Amino acid sequence: MNAAVFRPDDDRIADAVALLDDLGAVPVPDPMLAVDPTGAIPRGDGAVVVVTSKTGVELAADSGWTPGGGRLAAIGPATADACREAGWTVDVVPEEYTSAGLVAALDGDIDGARVEVARSDHGSAVLTDGLAEAGAYVHETVLYALTRPAGAGDSTEIAAAGDLDAALFTSSLTVEHWLAAARER
Repeated sequence: MNAAVFRPDDDRIADAVALLDDLGAVPVPDPMLAVDPTGAIPRGDGAVVVVTSKTGVELAADSGWTPGGGRLAAIGPATADACREAGWTVDVVPEEYTSAGLVAALDGDIDGARVEVARSDHGSAVLTDGLAEAGAYVHETVLYALTRPAGAGDSTEIAAAGDLDAALFTSSLTVEHWLAAARER
């Protein structure tokens, strides 16, 4: 079975390829996301700091930034693990690993509080709008942009030829990028 995988061209695609190999599939690596750091650094005065990805944590930590004295909220366990690896204490991980789940986990605790949200340029308004509706003063720092790498889309040609058995999408943005690559080719 040929299976296309669209992770960024780093350890994430290498891990996905290794897993597909272990499962007996033929990996078709076709990175549909590139991480382009903005160089921005989150503010340090938040009563609550929200991080939404392992990548964001790594970029913030590499810049020397720390969450300071505020409570730290991570959108899910992988992000929380990255926080802990950076030496940060995680105070909140929602039961539902989504923007809405994070808002629900913080609702009732943030009225009048400054909340710093550190994430990608493709973050959902559900998070920032929901925090604001819960009474928080929200500041967002865009740590990185998610772009489509030049040359991405080899798997679209394999699919068009009828030789692709599976496509493993990890986000709506990878779907959008794959479809754009298919249209261009």
